[in-house]
Amino acid sequence: MIVLGSNSEVAQAFVEKTLSAGDKFSKIYLFTSNKENTERFAKHLEVKYVQQSEIIELDLLKVIDYTTFDEI
Repeated sequence: MIVLGSNSEVAQAFVEKTLSAGDKFSKIYLFTSNKENTERFAKHLEVKYVQQSEIIELDLLKVIDYTTFDEI
């Protein structure tokens, strides 16, 4: 699962609702412009849902090297 704007309450509620429904993912990729805030949410997912996630800092207002996403 890929989550853009993972700091937003809407995005986090969607992820939680999906996981509460029993869906599981090999990894959830949390794209965010603020890594520090997203770390708390990622830890919450790990503890409550035993769900692995990866935080990817991404600011769409800056030039992006898309080759960093080749493994996703």
